[in-house]
Amino acid sequence: MKLLISMILFFSMFTLLRGETITLEQYLNKVKNNHPFFASKKLEPRVMDIEKEILTGDEDWQLSAGNEHTFQRSIKENSLSPERIFNNSFQAGLKRNIWDTGGSVYSVWELNHSNTAINENDFLTGKSERGNINFFQQKITVGYEQPLLKNFKGFLSKFEYILKDLEIDAQKIVITEEKEDYLLKAAVKFIQWSATIERERLYKERLSLAEELLIKNKAKYRDNLVDKIDLLRSQDEIIVLKQAIIAIKSEEINLMIELSHLANEPISKKLLPQFDLYKQSKLEDEDETIKILLKKSRVIASVNKQKEQLESTKHYYRESSKPDLNLKLTTSFAEGDEEFSKTAPWRPEVAIGLDFSMPLNDTANKNQLAKKTVELKILDLEIKNLELSLKSELMQYYSNHRELEKIIELDKNLIESGQKKTEELLKLYHQGRRDLFYVIQSRDDEVAAKLNYIENISSYQILKLQIKALMDELW
Repeated sequence: MKLLISMILFFSMFTLLRGETITLEQYLNKVKNNHPFFASKKLEPRVMDIEKEILTGDEDWQLSAGNEHTFQRSIKENSLSPERIFNNSFQAGLKRNIWDTGGSVYSVWELNHSNTAINENDFLTGKSERGNINFFQQKITVGYEQPLLKNFKGFLSKFEYILKDLEIDAQKIVITEEKEDYLLKAAVKFIQWSATIERERLYKERLSLAEELLIKNKAKYRDNLVDKIDLLRSQDEIIVLKQAIIAIKSEEINLMIELSHLANEPISKKLLPQFDLYKQSKLEDEDETIKILLKKSRVIASVNKQKEQLESTKHYYRESSKPDLNLKLTTSFAEGDEEFSKTAPWRPEVAIGLDFSMPLNDTANKNQLAKKTVELKILDLEIKNLELSLKSELMQYYSNHRELEKIIELDKNLIESGQKKTEELLKLYHQGRRDLFYVIQSRDDEVAAKLNYIENISSYQILKLQIKALMDELW
């Protein structure tokens, strides 16, 4: 415990001396707010929502219009048949599909004009005269068509919309997972940065002790209390430690470049990570955590959305295999006269009908249904396999966590033992009973033990982040 407190205090003082600090949470907020990756992921669902809204255009009112001219001349002219017929017709209508019912409503206005040339025979005189007959007719029709079997309640009409909705839900889960993976990568780099700063502090502390020892050895050498070899060893030790610090500084600069890239914002050289590298905490009960993971895992939820899509597609083919039975209701009002400006009484017309059709051997839909049934079974097995993989991954994390706790505890014991050994060797050296080589070697062993401790505690913190990401708690 004393060792842990002393290392935390040293690290805190080192951080304060270096300059400004940034916490992991502050850094991750910069990542989320600044990097274009997150801006693009934020826009992707909007694109999919627009694609879904495009499909609703199938329910829009559709305007149609048409004009037709026909001319017909009689094959054989006589008193009983017209000489020629000229017909001009115009139609305009509106139609709308109704997804909730599967039916469609429509309205049509028709205008017809016919001009017929005939021969009028006077039976008394036997004379024949030519004449023209004009006739104008208007008709307004309102109708509704409702499926009674296939597409009843409009499932086939809105199938693409339903499928797109499920696809959007699945894609949003995937996007969230991608964002969490990105944050995990950034958080791991942040912890590695913290560990590198701590290693730098450790080597600088070791360098300070080496420089202090060199000063003492120079004084002893002048007084002929130590050999020149001890002085040379002290100087070599300082050179080796300075080389190590330069290497660590290079690693620190590379990490800061990566952190800047991940956050899309320059990281000042004066900035330091504020992270409690040595903090340890207990995990939740393993069995309970596995239950929570399997219940709320986004990865499983994404596959379940795929299953819903398959089930909807299967229902689509089941619905498509039903016979077509459509109820048709129409109401019309028509009027006509020889002159367009005159109005005649509107005559109502009502019609009710049923249309029926069905394939004698629905091979395509039957095979599609069989295919989707097999695909659903495969997906169910994939979900079970995924559950086993997630459970296994979490159990491995928990196992690694337990082992790391044991290793870290041994690291602490080794550091304390090394410190005591160095203290004893230093006393013996000053008494002239031990060579300086053993003091330097003991200090190197002590530094190596502390470096192992930093490496293992960093792995411990990264492992905690990985567990958090697996539990979908990082985003």
